[in-house]
Amino acid sequence: MMEMDDLYKKYRAIKECLNSGIFLWGAGTNGGWCLDYCQREGFKIRGFIDSNPLRKEINGVEIVPIEKYREEWKNHPVLVTAKHSAGEILKNNKDIPLIMSFDAFFLIDHLMEYESLEFFDEESYKVLDALKEYMLTSKPDVLYKVTCHDQYFAIPSFFNTGNENFVDLGAYSGDTIEEFLFQHHGSFQHIWAFEQGEKQFRALEIRLERLVQEWALDRSKITIEKKESVR
Repeated sequence: MMEMDDLYKKYRAIKECLNSGIFLWGAGTNGGWCLDYCQREGFKIRGFIDSNPLRKEINGVEIVPIEKYREEWKNHPVLVTAKHSAGEILKNNKDIPLIMSFDAFFLIDHLMEYESLEFFDEESYKVLDALKEYMLTSKPDVLYKVTCHDQYFAIPSFFNTGNENFVDLGAYSGDTIEEFLFQHHGSFQHIWAFEQGEKQFRALEIRLERLVQEWALDRSKITIEKKESVR
């Protein structure tokens, strides 16, 4: 693992180049999300680095092979957005002066927010520490020790009493609601679900119709709204 002092130095150097232009390595789904974030933050993105010869651009941002980057823009910083191969990319491209994973850059940039998080159980702090280590090192094996299949219902606070009020912000297609019903045997006080995506909300409505029939639910006890959040 790179020493933290070296990682912070690299972060600060890249931070100084955000207005002159940086590259993102990995033009997949995660690369698209990272591009959206960078553009919202006002970062100047000069291009993507990607090995797929069939892809030429994403949202107007040019995609170039690594060879072209080395020939023309090697002094421009690179944030690796190819999450599952970030470790290998970083290991094999140490000759690039300013290269680090997007996750590591994002974590350092928002470190105070991460460190201000508070939980009611010790296990959540262990999970957070493992996630931070993974973001800094790009080594997925650090997550193995905190892997849990009951993602949202692992702690005792979610044990069924039959009187739960369940709020799902970003309900997607209702997958977590369905898991909630299984975990709580279809017993609850009320469910609120909020989803802003058009396609996702339609899928949520379709799934809900099925769940109401399969679980013999009282439809009046479930509220779904097409919006991002609730106040």
